[in-house]
Amino acid sequence: MVSQCDLTLKAVTVNWFQLQQAQVVSLPVNHQSLCENAKLYEPGQRYIDFVRSLPADVPSLDSLSFDSPVSQGIG
Repeated sequence: MVSQCDLTLKAVTVNWFQLQQAQVVSLPVNHQSLCENAKLYEPGQRYIDFVRSLPADVPSLDSLSFDSPVSQGIG
């Protein structure tokens, strides 16, 4: 039983280190990809795209009036 546990632990340990090694090898490539994506990022572009995709018949905030009196309802 002890021998089988040792063999299992050895197999798990070896596989664990192999998985870690495979991840470390791909890190420079993934890091470079993230770096390239960051260079292409245009701040605010997604928001601009969203606003441009809105239907034209939706009133803009500029056309709304917030100066109208609000009834207090107190009394």
